[in-house]
Amino acid sequence: AGKVGELADAQKRTEEELRQLAQAQKNTQQEVGGIANTLGYMLENEAYRLLPKVLADKHKIKISNKAIRQQIGNEEINLLAEGTRNRKPVLIVGESKTRLAAKDLTQLKKKIKAVESHYPFIAKREIVPVMVVHFAREKELQRAKDEGVIVIQSFEW
Repeated sequence: AGKVGELADAQKRTEEELRQLAQAQKNTQQEVGGIANTLGYMLENEAYRLLPKVLADKHKIKISNKAIRQQIGNEEINLLAEGTRNRKPVLIVGESKTRLAAKDLTQLKKKIKAVESHYPFIAKREIVPVMVVHFAREKELQRAKDEGVIVIQSFEW
């Protein structure tokens, strides 16, 4: 009976240690998520300041008002700004990601649809999709180019 009691006590200690470990892992995941969000917002904030010059210099797009972050329905639009290209009105709809992935391009399409349905004046403007990233692999850069998405990597400014 003594051995069984010892095993039961050891089992309880193990279960408590596993519970504590699981809680510590959950806390770590929350902290890492918070850091990732902070880095994402830092990239967006940098883009608000530096994107107008890059778009003007490399893509002949002049932003005519300040880029904003906008919530439309369930979609958070990271970069939304009016502008012109060759004197024609455009609307920049952008997303900011640390690293470009194929799913981000799909997500950007959903955001563009949300913008189109929310703003009735869009029919008169060309939408210019933009991805601002720290890094993109050649495969994603090519897909973005094929889909007409301007990708600006942070080292470009």
